[in-house]
Amino acid sequence: MGIANYAIQGPKQVSPYKSLRICDTVQEALEDALPGFLAFWDPKYANQTRFELDEDW
Repeated sequence: MGIANYAIQGPKQVSPYKSLRICDTVQEALEDALPGFLAFWDPKYANQTRFELDEDW
């Protein structure tokens, strides 16, 4: 089983985005989380974007 344990928070977001879908493998979890992360990624704000480790997962 796998789940992405990182969240991304851009400067205009109130709370970070994190993928909470439990997948059959780690690879599937990363592939599932990547589109969501990219939806909130803006290179113009790279230095203002936070990536947070979710230690609960």
